[in-house]
Amino acid sequence: RILLLCNAPHWRERGITQEEICELLDIQTSTCNPRVNELACKLGYLRIIGVRKISTGRNAQVYQITPAGRERVGNSERSGT
Repeated sequence: RILLLCNAPHWRERGITQEEICELLDIQTSTCNPRVNELACKLGYLRIIGVRKISTGRNAQVYQITPAGRERVGNSERSGT
């Protein structure tokens, strides 16, 4: 679900924070963080492209799907959000 969300056209261009992933997929941070870390660090399906402010005012890493991630989800254009 995370990769499909990251592959949606809006997020593929802009990138997405873990906070946005949690809100959009209605999942807890404690569930999201390990998955995002695995997708980025272990599997290489996401990459960090910078930081931006989140609702707390803190800077958060912004993730973008990689070509390997797009290949993993079949380069789907029909993902939601």
